[in-house]
Amino acid sequence: LAVARWLVEVSKCHFAHVNQFGCNAAMWCAQGGEGDFEENGLEDEKREGDFEAREKSAGALDDDHERRTEEEATQKVHTSLPTAKYLKSLGVSFRLLNTNGHGVVHKAAQRGRVGMCAWLLGFGDAEVTSLENLDPKSLVEAKAFALVDHNHLRADSEGFRPSCLARLSGDLGLHGFLKQVERGYDEEEKRVDVLGPKICAEETAKQYQTYPPSTFFGAASLGDVSLLNKILTHDVYTVNHDIGAGSILHHAVSYGHLSLVRQICAGELGRVLVNQKSRAGGFGVAPLHVAATLFTRRGLFKKTKLELREAQEALRKLDGKDTGATALHIGRNTLSEG
Repeated sequence: LAVARWLVEVSKCHFAHVNQFGCNAAMWCAQGGEGDFEENGLEDEKREGDFEAREKSAGALDDDHERRTEEEATQKVHTSLPTAKYLKSLGVSFRLLNTNGHGVVHKAAQRGRVGMCAWLLGFGDAEVTSLENLDPKSLVEAKAFALVDHNHLRADSEGFRPSCLARLSGDLGLHGFLKQVERGYDEEEKRVDVLGPKICAEETAKQYQTYPPSTFFGAASLGDVSLLNKILTHDVYTVNHDIGAGSILHHAVSYGHLSLVRQICAGELGRVLVNQKSRAGGFGVAPLHVAATLFTRRGLFKKTKLELREAQEALRKLDGKDTGATALHIGRNTLSEG
């Protein structure tokens, strides 16, 4: 953690950088301080070699040395968790998937990082050293605090899910736990795929009592969470209600209300179908599709604005006067002179 803080705060490293394989600092951190562990392991081997030499010469057992070695090894396993929390505070993304299809959960499972897996999946931020206090049945509550989603529990490019990687690492306890978590996510996704359209149809059939749909969806477009809460409490609407142009999540994304989007996705306004596709009038797209489209359009707008500014600068240079005149001004001057 001290090294990470120095690199970011003193050396001013780009902590959000992604390497050629699509890995960022969060992924390296999730797999733990493996390099330090191996290095210290070599030092322990050297000490043990020295100890064996002493044992042969003196015939004595260094029980204290063995005890200290075990304690140090136990502490090293979880040294990356405070660093991960620090990276999270900086805004480093824990949701990237690299070119192998690995996310942070895959990386943590590969190295048998029990505490890291628990923290990433929302089962608590304590430095967990065992699976005794982790209950996969509490998955619904944990998902509200998880830093990852279902995509981080899918198979990688070679067909291995995090539970498989934990088993290959030799940690059968972590394997069993992740297997149950993966199954819970799978069942929830199937339920949404099957019941989602039915739920939306039932909600649409209800008639409002006080607030018309224009007020409900208008509140989402304005990012007015207070009004949304009021309507959801006193009228027939639900967070997944769609009359043809998408749910309130679609509207919040469309108008760039990040705070409202976070509240909806966290379930603060009700149980949300995050991947719900809008009805026919909304082109059948999910909120993520809307966000991706806006991102692309904003990029094009920024590029066009820059090109326009460069064109205006070129016109000023051609006119020979740095007057700040636009193309329209130059055109008017030309006509008046004629």
